[in-house]
Amino acid sequence: MGTKNFWKTWCWLIALIIILLIAGILILLRGNEDTWIKDDNGSWQKHGNPSASIPAASATVSPSKSSVTNSTESLTEKAQNGDDWAIYKNYKYSYLIEYPKNQTIENYTFDDAEKKLSLENAKCIKISSKYTSVTIQARNTEPDIDCIGGGFGQEWGKAPDEQVMASGVQYTAKGMKTESASAGYYQDNYSFVTASGEVIVYTINVNEKYDDQMTKAQAKELVHKIIASFNPAE
Repeated sequence: MGTKNFWKTWCWLIALIIILLIAGILILLRGNEDTWIKDDNGSWQKHGNPSASIPAASATVSPSKSSVTNSTESLTEKAQNGDDWAIYKNYKYSYLIEYPKNQTIENYTFDDAEKKLSLENAKCIKISSKYTSVTIQARNTEPDIDCIGGGFGQEWGKAPDEQVMASGVQYTAKGMKTESASAGYYQDNYSFVTASGEVIVYTINVNEKYDDQMTKAQAKELVHKIIASFNPAE
């Protein structure tokens, strides 16, 4: 009789242990009932009755875009050229360049698939104002006539060579130009290929006679300053 009661007690004890183990596993799988849960939109939602306050908001991610007037990089980093300049970074093709905040930067392509890419991943970008422009085609990409242009007949390459600095390296740029000193009109178009493989095309377009906001010399100085800030990732 004593032996029978002993085994009966052990059976109840083992059953109780099994029940407790199952209950513990279920609690672990279900997690904390009283907590904050982040939904698909990144917002915190109350689950149960949490004792803790809502978690602090996380840093937001910049939305995708194909054309902007000021890169979001300018909000978080300071350009070496001063507070009036912004920083553009291309994460896909690994380079950066600074530009005046009053200029426009855009995903400069006519390819529908490329247009859908964010500015930070664009194969071709253009920084421009009324007087200057700088266009960059990323390294290791197929030549894009819509991006960098093809010149106008045999005029391309007929202008005197021009020396330009980019990332601390001096390059010889080839180009074409149209000018009429008597009318005060000047248009220069130059291009060169960097050591890292980017094709850079830059232009100036001024009329000193009818627009006194910028001279040819000032436009040239500005566009060279933009290009000098170009820096490919190592």
